[in-house]
This record gives sequence, structure tokens and C-alpha cells, in this order.
Amino acid sequence: PRNINIDIEEMVSKEFVINATESGTTPANGFEVGEMTVEPETVTIRGPGTLIDKIERVNAIVDVTGIRTDKDMEPVIRITDKNGEQITDTQMSYLSMNVTEEEMTVHVTVYAVRSGVSLKVETSGEPASGYTVGNIAVTPSTLSVVGSSAVLDELERNGNAITITADSGLVDVTDKVSDVSVKIDIRRILPE
Repeated sequence: PRNINIDIEEMVSKEFVINATESGTTPANGFEVGEMTVEPETVTIRGPGTLIDKIERVNAIVDVTGIRTDKDMEPVIRITDKNGEQITDTQMSYLSMNVTEEEMTVHVTVYAVRSGVSLKVETSGEPASGYTVGNIAVTPSTLSVVGSSAVLDELERNGNAITITADSGLVDVTDKVSDVSVKIDIRRILPE
């Protein structure tokens, strides 16, 4: 060739938050991934300005297939651009990071799933004179709960039932003369 064009670009550095993801993998049956945290939380990437400007996310990907307990894992780093496309290996060769994959840790918290948990409802207040509370129907009649082993053990001691207590005031029948339907955000009554 008679001419060779060479692009010269300014090198820039930018700090990005590292996002942990299990990328479609799942823990053992009966378990669910809770919180995932990355150490360090951020990474500084240095490279050509036009390439740095394309970066949207830095993902720390871990494979949680079959895990049953909390675990610290070494991630694989994948960088995506503003179109959601993965940065190519060639593009990656122009970038440098202040930490390597080997220096990163993703802490994965795993929770057990308890199915068949029933809801018991206690009403508060008294219906109007001459009326009484009849049947109480809960929909759905059972649910699945995710939590730490301590919380699920406590749930088991309570007969695998969650009680919406009268003193919560969530199901108030004061002076009612007809059927009552109440929607409850169950998260408000679940143990932490």
C-alpha cells in the first residue's frame, strides 16, 4: 500500500461501578440468589476516549449453578456498550483496568425457599350491630417465602404460617355491614 492511515487518540481514564450478575445461571433447587456485592465496587478503565465513551456497564459475571450456601466467587468481567452489545476482544485489548478479575470478588448471598406457607388473618374492630365476621378467604391460600435459614426456622416453629394480626389494623371490619375485600402488601408483614 502507498498510504497507511493511523488514528491517534487521546487516552482517558474513567471510573465505573461494577455490577454483579449471575447471567442466567441458577442455584440449587429450593434456593434463590439474594444479594450480590462486588469488591472492589468500582474499577477505573483507561483507553482511547472514543472507546471509553461507548462503555455503559461493567459486569462481574459469576456462575451460581447448584450453589446452596453463601459464597465468594471470582468473576469474569464483561463490558457492554450503550447499545447493550458486549465490547469485543479486539476493543478490550485497547483497555486497561486498575484491578484484574483475579483481584475482584463477588459475594453471593443464597436464600432458601420455603413453599406452602399459609396466611392466617385476624380482623380488628367489630362489624356493625347485628353482624358478625363469617368466612375469611385468603388468595392465594399459600405462598413461597425466601429468607435466611434463621427466618425460615422461625417460620417452621410457627407452623409454616404467617399471621396478619388484629393489632396490625390491616384487616379492619369496624362497623362493616357487607363483605370486605382488602389488598395487603405482604412485604409489610414479613420478618426482615
